[in-house]
Amino acid sequence: MNPYTSFSIRGRCSAKSAIRNYKNAKGDGKLFTFDLVDDTGEVRCTCFNESVDNFEPLVQVGNIYMLSKGSIKAGNPKFTKALYEITLNKNSVLEQITDGTLDPPKMRYAFVEIDAIQDLEVGTILDAIGVITQIDQLVNITSKKDQRELSKRAVILVDKSKRAIEMTFWGQEAQNFSGSIGDVLSIKNARVNEYQNSKRLNGINSTQIEINADIPIVKDLRKWYAKDSTKINAEAIRISGSSGGGSTTSLAVPGTLKQLKDTASEGGQEAIMRIRSLITNIKHDENTVLFYKSTPSGDNKKVIENVTNPGNGKAWHCPATNQFFDSYIPRYILSAELADTTDRIPWVTVFDDVGKLFLQCDATKVEQMREKDPKSIDIIFENAFFKRFVLKMKAKEETYNASSRIKYVIMNAEPINYIEESKVLLSEIKKFMKN
Repeated sequence: MNPYTSFSIRGRCSAKSAIRNYKNAKGDGKLFTFDLVDDTGEVRCTCFNESVDNFEPLVQVGNIYMLSKGSIKAGNPKFTKALYEITLNKNSVLEQITDGTLDPPKMRYAFVEIDAIQDLEVGTILDAIGVITQIDQLVNITSKKDQRELSKRAVILVDKSKRAIEMTFWGQEAQNFSGSIGDVLSIKNARVNEYQNSKRLNGINSTQIEINADIPIVKDLRKWYAKDSTKINAEAIRISGSSGGGSTTSLAVPGTLKQLKDTASEGGQEAIMRIRSLITNIKHDENTVLFYKSTPSGDNKKVIENVTNPGNGKAWHCPATNQFFDSYIPRYILSAELADTTDRIPWVTVFDDVGKLFLQCDATKVEQMREKDPKSIDIIFENAFFKRFVLKMKAKEETYNASSRIKYVIMNAEPINYIEESKVLLSEIKKFMKN
């Protein structure tokens, strides 16, 4: 297949993206992609605008199709590794074949070792595989580019090179991620990016994943990781974008609050670090805001009292989506004080998932108790004091009214597993004694 020939191909659909809306100089548009595979390889097919309406309802993963009359062009390396891709148009013909002569589709991978990713250029599209060692909670952010609300989830992977890398999923992929610690994640079409001199992977529209896929390398990785996961986690380091002795960050051995503060103070850079810390206080007096009101649909967007259209009988309004609701769900937004042997930090922002872990109680119950008797919630908060957790924290220096301060956020938290933590510390002590 090349751009200068007509074609008619038959293949089984191995992957299909969701419809994505976009905006450029020509105006608004929409697109979706799907992949066709046979014994000789695979090809990416893209539909825009009217072609989306014509072909998207027809395409289903697993079905066999005959495709002809499309535009063949060189593959865009920003979105696919394929040499060529097909753009369907009004003349394209896509027919489903039901003779069942092709085997079920299997994802075709060309895995790159995590250790080798540090040498690749930003923007490279690649396939990667690794054991999941950490899964961050889902967070919602606002896009600086177009102010859209985006869901985001980061996952840490490690492979036999004993290097680790962060893979970030967005949107539905972030919300629906179902992997667990110890699973092997196979990723097709991830994009390399770089942040603070560290290479990372990003999900894009064409990214496809499989969890514990039925392929030999997955079985090999699971066996390798199960043999001594504690040692692997202790030795794994996040890959750095610099070559020749660039800095690395331990993923298993926690840092300290002082290290986090010092890193965030250097040049206004955002610092992300795993910390073992003690909770010494969580604000909960009568004047402290403990939660915000969110939509009952579960998208975590904020609602306010309905003053926009009170005649519709709905009590709550979501400005982000312009939807109206009869009720809301409270979600924590707490301020906690942390301490370890090196420093003390007041105050750190805590969101709903971490707040529920700290307090062992959801925000709905706390809100109801507080409305009846503000003092009744004291016992819930005080029970969380002086408990230890392993925290993934983010810190960044900000300037407001000509005054600089560091903003701290807890991204993820887990109770300390003292047996596993002791093994990690013993491993570090042995390394220290050898040196």
